[in-house]
Amino acid sequence: MHIKAVFFDFGGVITEKCSAPTVEEIITNFLKRKVIILSEKQCDIIRNLRYKVAKLCLSTLIEIILEKFLENVLDAIKYPKSVDLIQDCNDFFASVINRTLRENVREVLIELKNMGIKLGVISNSFINFPRRFLVIENFQFL
Repeated sequence: MHIKAVFFDFGGVITEKCSAPTVEEIITNFLKRKVIILSEKQCDIIRNLRYKVAKLCLSTLIEIILEKFLENVLDAIKYPKSVDLIQDCNDFFASVINRTLRENVREVLIELKNMGIKLGVISNSFINFPRRFLVIENFQFL
C-alpha cells in the first residue's frame, strides 16, 4: 500500500496547546481598537452577556460563539451590526490567540511533501486561525 495523503490535526499535533483571552476580553478589546467607547453600564452588559453565551460554548464552534456574542453586544450597546465589523472581529480573534509550532514539524512536513505525499490540515479551531497561523509560519506549501 502506498500512502498518497496525510492529514494533520492543527491543535495539539502541528502546534502546542493554545492560549487565548476570554470571549468577553476579545470583544471588549476589539471594540476599543475600533474606537467604540463603552460606558461602564455597557461594560456591565457585556459581562452579563457572557453567561448567555457560555451555554453556546457547550455545543457550538468558537467562530459561531464569537459572532453571536458580538451580535448580542452590539444589540445591547445599540451599535449597528455589519458583516465587515463581524469579519474584523473574527480576524482580531485569530490574531490574539497564542500557539507555538511543535519542534521539527516544519522539517517533517517538508520532507513528506518532497516525497510526493499530499498534506492537509484539519481542525475544529476557529477557521481563520489555522489559516493565518500557517501563513505567518510560512507554510504555504500545505
